[in-house]
Amino acid sequence: MDYHAHLPLSPLAMVLLAISGYGLVSYETPGASAYVVGKYNASVYATPDVAYGRLCGLPNVMPAMESLEPEKTHGLWYTYRALTSPFVPHGLNEKLYVHKISRTVVPLTSILAEYQWTVGSHYYPTEPGVCQFWYWVGSVGRDGTERGDVYLSRSSYIPIPTHFVAVLHKDDKYYIEYGCAETNLATGICRVPMAFVRTRIRPSKLSAYDRQEIDRAVNAVFAPYCLTAEDIPLQSFVDATPDCEFPEPPECVPQKIKALSQLPEPVL
Repeated sequence: MDYHAHLPLSPLAMVLLAISGYGLVSYETPGASAYVVGKYNASVYATPDVAYGRLCGLPNVMPAMESLEPEKTHGLWYTYRALTSPFVPHGLNEKLYVHKISRTVVPLTSILAEYQWTVGSHYYPTEPGVCQFWYWVGSVGRDGTERGDVYLSRSSYIPIPTHFVAVLHKDDKYYIEYGCAETNLATGICRVPMAFVRTRIRPSKLSAYDRQEIDRAVNAVFAPYCLTAEDIPLQSFVDATPDCEFPEPPECVPQKIKALSQLPEPVL
């Protein structure tokens, strides 16, 4: 099946898919222009209400954690599993570092959030020795929402709005986040889902016990959507591949950071 021919993607979706290189298995639902992820097809007669959380396939919106501690997201992380796109080569050795800017209330809302910026890096096997970089600047709310702009070295650092939710964060050891780059309002099943499982330990150094613990958590999160950890592809970590050194960000990133850092602290 020619996935791209059947399912046109917005420019936003196409750029979001370049954040990391992983395949996603998609199936065409018979008799409908809907796509689902995983082993099963969804009913073509389902309403959006039934589709949410009940049909197989990842939803447009996944419930976020009820209470997140954003300060536990700071520091170095590695990508253990990721689900993005069939159009981007598999990534290697992805790592990221999360910085804190300041704590404040998101403008025009009552959401208490920590404004952060993140620098990430990884390789593509098709470009040996060439590091790819990305930057994210935005807010992480205690309601589990993650909103901001991502800047990709592969896309000339054009700011792309993003919206993810933290669906699980465990003891500062690993966390799972989810976002939908291309929604389907007719079915409630996300056309282009994105899921990331991050760990504090380099994945190639994880013990068998650690892997089992993380995968059990992934299974629990995705079970309502008929998926398991095996449906979220493993990130490749090759110890012989050198790490990319985090570079200075392009000028657009510090400009955004400066603007966020000047927001007033909330009066609580």
